[in-house]
Amino acid sequence: MGVARDDPRVLAIVNASILVRTLTHVLNVVLRAFKASAITARGRTLAADWAAAGWQARRRAVGQAVLVAVPVHVTMSLWQGVPPGWLWLIAPACATVFGLFLLAASGAFGTSR
Repeated sequence: MGVARDDPRVLAIVNASILVRTLTHVLNVVLRAFKASAITARGRTLAADWAAAGWQARRRAVGQAVLVAVPVHVTMSLWQGVPPGWLWLIAPACATVFGLFLLAASGAFGTSR
């Protein structure tokens, strides 16, 4: 006895709603602006360049970024005052190992094939 989810009568009532028409219009304007923006175009270019790069270059870039993030994290943590204990150093130590692993996998140390 219920009404189907895609009943044309229900859809006609919903589409006739001023709120739904306004939200649809706003969403379409935002989507058109997003697709035409320079930032989106630059993002697509960067994504295409990243996808075109080889695995070694990607691993090296991510490894370098992680290794740069470690001293930044430690410096910002120390800037607020020395945290008690040593457990706060676990995350930077793990990130350092991960970054070095990525660099080794990329052949940065001359150890890869």
